[in-house]
Amino acid sequence: MPIEPVWRWLKVKLFALFPELIGMGRSEVDWHYFKKCLVEAWKALDQGKIDALILSMRRRLKVVRKAKGYYTKY
Repeated sequence: MPIEPVWRWLKVKLFALFPELIGMGRSEVDWHYFKKCLVEAWKALDQGKIDALILSMRRRLKVVRKAKGYYTKY
């Protein structure tokens, strides 16, 4: 699925920018801070990588159709 690399990029960016989240608790204050950090990490993602992923969809769909739903590298 094309969204899976984006989730991975977001997670890497999130912990690179905010390493303190690794030991974060589950209080209301912690969740509020986590959401704020998540928004900042999302804004910091490389839009070029996301655009390239979107542009690859036509090629990916063609490969899936050709395989008639069987295994592909995607």
